[in-house]
Amino acid sequence: MRVNYARCVARVLCAACMSNTTNSLAAQGFARMGLDFGGDKLFSAYYANGDVAEIKAGELLDLSVGFVFDTLPDNAYGLQTQLSLGWKFDNVSGTNGNASWDRFPFELMEFVRNDAWRIGGGLTYHMKPKLKGDGVLSDLNLKFDDAWGGVVEADYFISDQFYFGGRYTMIDYTYHGAKASGDSVGVLMGFTWQ
Repeated sequence: MRVNYARCVARVLCAACMSNTTNSLAAQGFARMGLDFGGDKLFSAYYANGDVAEIKAGELLDLSVGFVFDTLPDNAYGLQTQLSLGWKFDNVSGTNGNASWDRFPFELMEFVRNDAWRIGGGLTYHMKPKLKGDGVLSDLNLKFDDAWGGVVEADYFISDQFYFGGRYTMIDYTYHGAKASGDSVGVLMGFTWQ
């Protein structure tokens, strides 16, 4: 049986929005961009000038959008629930070929917010992790299993809409029984809208 992950994620996000509207909880959209560092080495490219470029399982660019809403009516206890869907990727490029590492994280997080600060944690589910190449690397096509992990995050709001922060992701990727750690530390910035 094949599962359509995009459809499942869309249903969860719509259900959250519908639940939010019926319970009169304040909801906001958000977009986030981050840089993550760490994880096991998946690929190395060696250039003619002696340079080496690597792709690590926890890196690099992380782009996400989603919703954040008050978990309880009247923002009791400052609890916020956040749902997001993103694209996390890294690549190395050469004149005769490229390699890329892509995955699509879906996250459900719970935060405690106090004025300008918030801290929280939750689950992350990385869909369709894939290491692929083109050109002379066209034989590189490794499809990893979807993976569950955990994430913790702390953010500081410099205004009502803009924030920056840090996060730590704990996740392992599996390819035919072999595991690669995707644990990473990241910095991020984001903005929210009503």
